[in-house]
Amino acid sequence: MSFIVAKKYQNRIRVFADNKITVKPNEEDILIKCIGTDVYKKIKALGVVKNVIINEKICISSAGMLEDYNKLLKYVDENLYESFEDICRKALEIHIKTNNRTDFIICNVDDKFKVIQVKDGIMEETDSAWIGSKKCFDKFQEIRLSENYTQDTIYDIETKTELTLPNDIIDRDAFLKTLKSKVDDYVGEIMIECIGENNKFSYLEHLYTSLSKPKVVEPGQPIKIYDNVFDGGFTYYVYNSSNNYKVYIEQLNCGIEFCPYLLNEKYNHLRIPKFDYCSVQEFERNHNCENNSIIMYI
Repeated sequence: MSFIVAKKYQNRIRVFADNKITVKPNEEDILIKCIGTDVYKKIKALGVVKNVIINEKICISSAGMLEDYNKLLKYVDENLYESFEDICRKALEIHIKTNNRTDFIICNVDDKFKVIQVKDGIMEETDSAWIGSKKCFDKFQEIRLSENYTQDTIYDIETKTELTLPNDIIDRDAFLKTLKSKVDDYVGEIMIECIGENNKFSYLEHLYTSLSKPKVVEPGQPIKIYDNVFDGGFTYYVYNSSNNYKVYIEQLNCGIEFCPYLLNEKYNHLRIPKFDYCSVQEFERNHNCENNSIIMYI
């Protein structure tokens, strides 16, 4: 299960997505045989990118089966000059052929902003789209429409006046709070967001902090701080990027680029985590990372 929201605003499109993959216990061994134990552990810990940026102008999101998402990404990767309309039609074709088991949102910021939702057997253009967990959507709406947001303001230093929070900032905060609420165990807590403006999509630069997971200590057993970085607290820095999603985890001394590199044809176009153990300077140099101002989110 996933939770993805895409919205048009006055001069931009924002796409918010969680990162988690869920595998049924009886299918876990099959997936491990397909992609290997090491890769499986990485995507269980860090997930996959569900809002993939295509050639800066297009962002494709999916909620459902990874195999179906891979089919659409394969079509796009192998037909780079296909029109936006052709990509949308392909998404609808995959959606219908698999009995509506996988939904898509395809966004375009070339000339005219467009958000296309493929869901419930229908393809339609809309200003606001969501796919995935209904529990999360209901929680998102509850948070988004609460009185706290209708009263929130920010102080503009230049005009020295109180201004109402912009809708996209409110939506972003509501989406993040929805993930943190854990209303749906099948949806991840980490948000991957991209923004489309000035005819270009990009993942936004920021620094996330993940607090340590609670521990249950059995009587007579030694206390462990954490088994690995994903069981304990850690921080990871996300780079501004208009292609692959790139992060650096200080506690691992490791950079991670989410890119297609698997050989298995069912999953070979998914953007999954590929680790590069090196200094932050080496990672930035080797992966053409853009490094601007940092935005801190906890």
